[in-house]
Parts: sequence; C-alpha cells; structure tokens
Amino acid sequence: MNKNTFTLQEILACYRAWNEAERHEQIRNAGKKPLEQKWQEYLELMAFGLALKPTPSQHEQRQKVESLNRYYEQIQRFEVRRASHRK
Repeated sequence: MNKNTFTLQEILACYRAWNEAERHEQIRNAGKKPLEQKWQEYLELMAFGLALKPTPSQHEQRQKVESLNRYYEQIQRFEVRRASHRK
C-alpha cells in the first residue's frame, strides 16, 4: 500500500478535528469582526452560491412562467368568485 493513502475513518477523524478547530476559532473571534466585514463576507458567500447555481434551460424557464401564469389565473378566478358571493 502507498504511504499516502488514508482510511475513511482517518479522513473523517481529520475532518471532524478541522471542523472542531474552526468552531473554536469562531467562538474565540465572536464579536471581534466589524459589521462591515461581516456584511462583505456575507455578500461574497452569496456571490459564490449564485455562481454555483446552474442556470435553468429554456424549457425549465418556460415551464416556470406557465406555472406562475396558471397560479395567477386561479387566484383571479377565486377573487371573482369571492366577490360574486359577497354581494
């Protein structure tokens, strides 16, 4: 076996230790970051998440629009019925 191979248990143990260290660092640094820095980090995280989000195909976009149109048509019919029963 190669010296650079690790078992799944070893990898998970390292991952848990890393997460624990990160959590301790967050606790230790809680309240020390200025609000502007927190806001900037949040915006960077949002940008990263949006960059990972796949763009829907034209078919999926068309289905979404059709679905929303059906929903709003049902709401309009409901409002018409409700108004007619109110009289």
